[in-house]
Parts: sequence; C-alpha cells; structure tokens
Amino acid sequence: MKLFNKRYSSISLKWKILRRLLIALLLLFIFVGVSQHFSMKSYLIRSQVQLLQSKLHSLDEKQSKHDNDDDNNELNEIYKKIISKVVDNSTGAAIIDSEGNVIFKQNNISREYNYNVPVLSSEDYKKMMVLAVKPKFYTIIKDNEGYSHAVIWSNFRISGSETILLQLNAPLGPVTRILYRQTLMFVLIAITAVFIFMLLSSSIFKHTLAPLYAMTDTVAKIDIGELSLRLPEKTHIKETDKLSSSFNGMLERLETSFENERIVKEKMKKFIGDASHELRTPLTSIHGFIEVLLRGAAKNEQQLERALNSMLTESERLGELVNNLLLLTRLDEDVKYETKKENVKDIVKDIKLQLEVMVKNRELKLDVNEDCFILANRDQIKQVIYNLIHNAVQHTDEYSGTVSLSVRKSSNPSIIEISVKDNGTGIDKKDLDNIFDRFYRIENDRSRKSGGYGLGLSIVKSIVDAHGGTVEVESELGKGTEFKIRFKNVEML
Repeated sequence: MKLFNKRYSSISLKWKILRRLLIALLLLFIFVGVSQHFSMKSYLIRSQVQLLQSKLHSLDEKQSKHDNDDDNNELNEIYKKIISKVVDNSTGAAIIDSEGNVIFKQNNISREYNYNVPVLSSEDYKKMMVLAVKPKFYTIIKDNEGYSHAVIWSNFRISGSETILLQLNAPLGPVTRILYRQTLMFVLIAITAVFIFMLLSSSIFKHTLAPLYAMTDTVAKIDIGELSLRLPEKTHIKETDKLSSSFNGMLERLETSFENERIVKEKMKKFIGDASHELRTPLTSIHGFIEVLLRGAAKNEQQLERALNSMLTESERLGELVNNLLLLTRLDEDVKYETKKENVKDIVKDIKLQLEVMVKNRELKLDVNEDCFILANRDQIKQVIYNLIHNAVQHTDEYSGTVSLSVRKSSNPSIIEISVKDNGTGIDKKDLDNIFDRFYRIENDRSRKSGGYGLGLSIVKSIVDAHGGTVEVESELGKGTEFKIRFKNVEML
C-alpha cells in the first residue's frame, strides 16, 4: 500500500489530468448510455402499445359493421373471428367473460419467437373491466415463462350477448433484443472513443505542457546565487504566462528583500543614535521641570506638586517608550493597548504645560477649542503629539520658530484631524515617502540636531495605524512642514 501511495504521489501532471479527464469521459458515457437505454426502452414500449391500440380501434370499427350479421353464429366462432383479426407475429390476444374467466386465447404466430399469452386471476380481470374504460391504459405483465408483455384491455360487446373483456398483448422480447444490440454498439463506440482519446490526448498534452516542463527546468537552476534568472513569459499560453509573471515577480521581491536586509543591517548600526533621539523627548521634559524647580518654583507648593506630578507622568511614559523601542526592533510584532472613548481636547489640555516647556522660546499656537472624541489609548495619543511637537521643535529656530497644534473636525464630520505645523527647514520631496520608515535618517539641515526621522515618526505611524487612522505630511524646503493625523469620529460611528 505504501509503495502504491508513493508511486501515485509521483505521477506527472500530464497523467493526472489524463486520468481525471478519462474518469469524466467515462462518467459522461455512462450517463448518456443509461439515459439513452431508458429513453429508447420507453419509446419502443410506447410504440408497441400504440400498435395494440390501433388494432383495437380498427377492430371496434369493423365489428360494429358486422354485429348484426353474426347474431346467428356460434359465440366461439365469433371469438375466433375477433382473435384472427388482431393476432399476428407480434401480437397475442385473449377474451375474458364477465366472471373473469379466460374463454379464448391465442399466442402470437411468429415461428421464430412464440410467447404465451399472459393470464391474470379472475379478480384481477374484474378490476381490469373497470380500468379498461380509461384511455391509453396499459401495463407490463410477465407470462408463465417469465417473459414481459405490454398489455391493454378493452370492454367489448357483441349483439345479443354479455360484455366481454378483450386483452391484447405485445411480447417485449424484440424490444429487449433491440436494446441489447443498441447497448452493445454503444459500449463498442465508447471503448473506441476512449482509446482514440488516450492516443490523441497524450500527444496533445505533451506539446501543450512543454512550456511548463521548460519552466520546471529553469526553476531547478535557480538558487540564492542565481536570483537573476527569469522564466519565459511569452509562451502564448495564458496560464503559464501568468505563472511565469508571478514567479518572476517573486524573484524580484526576493532580490529586493535581500537588498533591504543589507540596508537594514546598515541602519541597525545607527540604532543607538536613533534610540537616543526618541528618549530625549521625555528626558528633556523632566529636565525642564527640574530647571523650573531650581529657579525657585520649589518654594511654591502648588507649582512644586504640579511639577512633580508631571515628572512622574513623564517618567512613566519614559518606561513605556523604552518598551516601545524594544518592540520596534521586532519589525513584525504589534503592540496591543486598551482603547476607550477619549476627547482629544482634554488630552492636549493635560500635556499643555509639557509642550510649553518643550518648545522653550519658540511660539506655540494651540487651536484646540472643539470637543473631538475618538476611540484611542490616551497615552499613545500623547506619544503621537509629543513626537510630532518634538520633531517640529528640533527643526525650527529657537527664537523665530513657530509650532502650531490644532484639533478639529474636518469638512467630513466623521473625521477628526490633528495637525502639527512648523515654519522650520522643511523636507525634500524625495524624502517624503521614506520619513516614516524605521531607522530612516535624512542627511541634511533638518537632521542636524536630532539625528533625523529615525524612530520618532515610525512610532507615530505605527500608533496611528493601530488606531485605524491615517497620517499625511506636506512640506516645502525653507517654508516648513505640516503633519495631519486623521481618526474616525467616535460619535459618528
């Protein structure tokens, strides 16, 4: 059994297709043969019945003309005369009286095949006298030797005598022989057709699948060192061309993946510098509060408590940021956070003081007057705003720089938009598509202080994507940059 399974599993595609087509062809022949057999059988039986009915109809017309002439004849002679008019090579007949007794019968007169007239019981004949009045009534009955007959009945009345039941039967032996010859011929034709199909299809499939065989030979030559090889795409066969195109696309993606891996390894060398950039934001905020306390705010209990609470919040966020940085090193792993309905206006209000400390001498413009509710993790939205403001701060002049933060409903009321805009150095258009890539750094004036967009904007993008939002950036060198974050308005869901 194992040997059979092993051989079966290694059958070529050509023979698997041929085998399945052969099975389908055989099933089709069986269906056609069975359907043809039964339809032909039904047709031949109906033909025999129609022949019997025509004889019966002819007998009725002739007998109605001679009833009076036969009044003086003996009944047996009349019965013989009736029988003689209907019995031939393919028809037998019987006459049954009103008591259900067979009083006269005669087999068909064929020398080659002579069949006995089928006979029913007296009770059955009495029932048939009632059913015989129904038009086109017939049934199939076997005689005493087991041969089948198509039988019809008709009530018949001879002048001056009782009503009798006339039975006509047509043996179905000839029908069976016709069906046998037809079935034998059909089987021979089917076998011949299958044989011709196997001969032709084997040659056809061999030439049809030639491009596929060439593809397998090429694929066998491809390995890590030969990714430049490509499969032919113009074989004039739609399926193989599509397969070749898909496989070549896969090879191109593999080459790109290996190249990207090389680039990532180079970027990983700069990971420490990028991590420092991301950690600087909370550290700068805590450092700012410490400086405020050292300048005398510690003597004011209210300011002291407020500063300490803010520093506690920043230290907690710092720990969470470290965890995020560790998770970002696992490129394919997602960080799951609990979300709930949040008012972005309240989130900005909570971190307003930290933002003012972060921008230092720059002008901070806040346009956050409208209640905007989103489904989000509060700390993560803070992280997004911190990172965007920090980017703006790092790339604007300390004294003439302006950083704007706005939260509003867009022209589409189902969308909440958070915008962070600065008047800093701007970003070159060629770098806009890459600034959200992890470890990506721009080697120009915009990265002069912080090391560029290494992880900060990557974290922003990851958080926004996890919340089902979108992030866009518009920038022009020398005029500044604007980041737009869009979330679904939870009140419109």
